[in-house]
Amino acid sequence: MPKTILRDALGKILYNEYQEDKDLDLEEKYTCDNCDRTFVVEAQISYKSKEESQEIDYSNQYSSLLTD
Repeated sequence: MPKTILRDALGKILYNEYQEDKDLDLEEKYTCDNCDRTFVVEAQISYKSKEESQEIDYSNQYSSLLTD
């Protein structure tokens, strides 16, 4: 969880300091710069997995001979 956030005049984050032992907060209230209405932004983090290519798979203890 952010403890201190320093921004420049355009809102770009220059520095942030985090508190130890705090869970990540995935929800944030934001006020629209254009219409001045407040809404909630919720982060949705997802991961995808895929098989590693055969050249990088080291589960087999043997390898084939390389030929030109």
